[in-house]
Order: sequence, then structure tokens, then C-alpha cells
Amino acid sequence: MIVHLWGKQGCAKCKALHNRLEKIQQTRDFTLVYHDIKTIEGLVAFCRHGSINGNTIPAVTIEGDLESLDRKDWNYPGCLPLYGEMGICTDYDNGGVVRPEAIEYLLNKAEELL
Repeated sequence: MIVHLWGKQGCAKCKALHNRLEKIQQTRDFTLVYHDIKTIEGLVAFCRHGSINGNTIPAVTIEGDLESLDRKDWNYPGCLPLYGEMGICTDYDNGGVVRPEAIEYLLNKAEELL
């Protein structure tokens, strides 16, 4: 499984989410790809990606042809499922922290579908 983290240099929430993903990666099998949207490469990837709002960075997506998570019963404050793809983004209106439980839920759902 390939997990993409969308963030930017100097963002404390981006760094915290990166650290959480690296910690989870120690016990789960996935490849983590980091995209810094303040670099040319990261910005081009971000523009090509198209489903993440720059105001909801950091965000995490799972590579593949996967359905998006259901927002109806979402129980993880601080982040929201993305529309149109398997991923979550930061919800700054409700705490703005992507917690490890939400990451685990995302990874479990992706593994079910892959």
C-alpha cells in the first residue's frame, strides 16, 4: 500500500502527522510518500492530484482506485474524509488534529478494499 502525506515545511501539524505516520509505519506495511507543497515537485503533484484543498493541509491519501470514506458516520473530530478518494484531511473547524485512531481507521479501510 502507498500512503501519501500532503504537507508543507514549517507546519507543526504537518510535522506531527508525519511523525504519527512514521510511528505507525513501524508496525504496519506501507510505503510513505511525503509531498511538500512548498516545493516545485510537491506543488506540481498537489495540482495534478486535485482533490485536496490547500486549506486542509495536512492530508493523507491512499494510492489506488478506492472509494472515499463515508462522512455520514465519521467519528474522528479534527479531520474529515476527502470527497472522491480514499483519504482524510485536516478539519480546522473542529480541532484540526489528525489523530492516530483516524489514521488507523483509514489504513484498515484501505486494506479491506485492496
